[in-house]
Amino acid sequence: MIRYVSRTAVEADWRCRRSRYYMTEYHGTGIVSAKQADDLVFGSVIHKGTEQIECEAMGWESASAWTRQDLLKAGFNEQMARLGEGLVAGYGAYLLPRILKDYEILQVEYECSLPLTDELAIAVQPDLVVR
Repeated sequence: MIRYVSRTAVEADWRCRRSRYYMTEYHGTGIVSAKQADDLVFGSVIHKGTEQIECEAMGWESASAWTRQDLLKAGFNEQMARLGEGLVAGYGAYLLPRILKDYEILQVEYECSLPLTDELAIAVQPDLVVR
């Protein structure tokens, strides 16, 4: 039987083994807080916006506007929504084209596992797999 670990679980174990146990193993699945922290929500929306550009589902203009609307729906104020919009627009207009000059995107959010031993593997999900 292969046991899978993640970076989140490993870092939780370093901080507090009991916390890691409750997060990943309690009652077979683990338990987590019902409410996500604002920083996590903000980062998740930004991440989804950049992912939309990388998958070519949207241009950066549409993805940044979508990000702003999603942040407002999540309860963030206009200033934070505009910040998120700017982050996604900057990524799509400036950073991603520089990446694409040198690399070809093979996968976006590719889920895989890497074996560490015969019985242990780490679950990973890189944002981009490039060549």
